[in-house]
Amino acid sequence: MWGRSGFSKVPSSLAEAKEIVAMLSRDPDLRTLLRGEGDAFTMRVEYTLDNSIRVSSSPFNFCGDFLHGAFAVSCYRGKYALPDFLKEVEAGLDVLRTFASGARAQVFYFKGIYGMRLDSDVIHRLGDDATLRNIDDLSNPMTQGTMSTGTNEERSGILLGCILEHGQTAIRVTTDENAQSWTMSWAHFEKLTDDFVISVVLGGQHKRAPVGKTFTDIYLPLYRHHPSVRKNVRGGITCLSEEDMKAVKDWFNLLRVVDVEKVRIPLGRIRAGLYERTNPVDALLDFFVAWESMFSTKVSTTNSVVRSMEAMLLRAGKTVGRERLASLYELRSEIVHGKSDGKTHDELETPVAREGVRDEVCEITLAVLAELLRDAELLPLLPHERVYRLLNPTEERSAKGKLVRLNFS
Repeated sequence: MWGRSGFSKVPSSLAEAKEIVAMLSRDPDLRTLLRGEGDAFTMRVEYTLDNSIRVSSSPFNFCGDFLHGAFAVSCYRGKYALPDFLKEVEAGLDVLRTFASGARAQVFYFKGIYGMRLDSDVIHRLGDDATLRNIDDLSNPMTQGTMSTGTNEERSGILLGCILEHGQTAIRVTTDENAQSWTMSWAHFEKLTDDFVISVVLGGQHKRAPVGKTFTDIYLPLYRHHPSVRKNVRGGITCLSEEDMKAVKDWFNLLRVVDVEKVRIPLGRIRAGLYERTNPVDALLDFFVAWESMFSTKVSTTNSVVRSMEAMLLRAGKTVGRERLASLYELRSEIVHGKSDGKTHDELETPVAREGVRDEVCEITLAVLAELLRDAELLPLLPHERVYRLLNPTEERSAKGKLVRLNFS
């Protein structure tokens, strides 16, 4: 990739390496980053942060590593003219000195997003610590791995992707000198990115562009990360308008404050139904599994699912009759088990009908999920516990005490 050649190969002579060591030694803060004794060959510039990132650079590579980081972040932000680059160099030196002094400073994470494009050049703040921007043009050295080729109703050809940026503070901690290796973790950034992708899924509903992730990179002075890059993808393209982004932001900020593990199955099934299924019938099954993983009981299953969906839709201000919900849910059995007693549903007869009922079930699923995510009492519960809390059914048991039916008022 472009990023790990170029500046990383800026040659440094022994004299230049010695000058780096001397410069760092004279600074009361930066000299604390020097490790080793003797000449420049045996010395390192090192620091470790409380987010598990450890940085180590040779005096011979110091200039190349430092300049590369500044140039990379300039490209990620779409401002890589010389004045912008020099500003990032200056900012990087301030961050390095801040870490060296033992104070907190920002670490920046970047994720390439493919399959989507913003309709405007506005930089969208998704929250206090996350922004989304278009990759500006093909002249940007970072375009590799972020281009999406495909078509939608209005566009075709090459559309560049987006960059998701996240900032998080970190502080220097003591380096374990005996450690032979260390493991870096950015699980929080992966979750943030997944929340964003799911937000596009939920906000866009029936758009089926392959929105996903291409590369991850981290910016802090002297850090040398080698991002893996996904090959260019051909498929649909999601183009988000200003209005679309409002919905995406709302979902994104909601998903970041709730325990999404409680709805991991419905979220996964919704994403699969919208983005991974070419057959509408397969998508229907995904959405029905999402229904059941939100609300269901082992006995009186159909009643518990249908009545719960009806109640949640009413809370969302949407009226879908119980009879219609029951008819839709019957499609699940027909798809899985086939027709019974010669009964069939027109919704499965033609391609157009199948797509129509898929979209109807999708809208119901998203509306119910939105209500569930906003309900602090229902969300932590298991599917059957949600049914009891929402509908308060009475239990009918056999003579031996076995639960055989739930009665709903």
